[in-house]
Amino acid sequence: MSIPIYFTTSDAPPIPVSFVDSYGNIPPSFTTGAFTLKFRSMSTGQKVAGGGSFSSPNQATGIVTYNLSSTDLANAYAVFSANPGTEIFEALAEATISSLVYDAQPMQIQIRKA
Repeated sequence: MSIPIYFTTSDAPPIPVSFVDSYGNIPPSFTTGAFTLKFRSMSTGQKVAGGGSFSSPNQATGIVTYNLSSTDLANAYAVFSANPGTEIFEALAEATISSLVYDAQPMQIQIRKA
């Protein structure tokens, strides 16, 4: 499977985020969760919080969609380097439901400095 690539100067399509575990379970009260997303550089390990928004979560599928802000890709890349090139990031999402925190399945994306 190829890793999607985005430019720092472009808008990227929304990122679907799955909270279904390996047994097919979806967290209870999934639709009431507070969601956050961070980008983690695969080469430096540094993280930066995403500034976008999440769509309404789907309790039946365990999927919520993250809509990137206009500066997410540039901010994430700036954590890695100011030089042109391509960097791989993991998109790490969390859902906080009551006092419990659930981690989504990580997704990798490539960001290229334009």
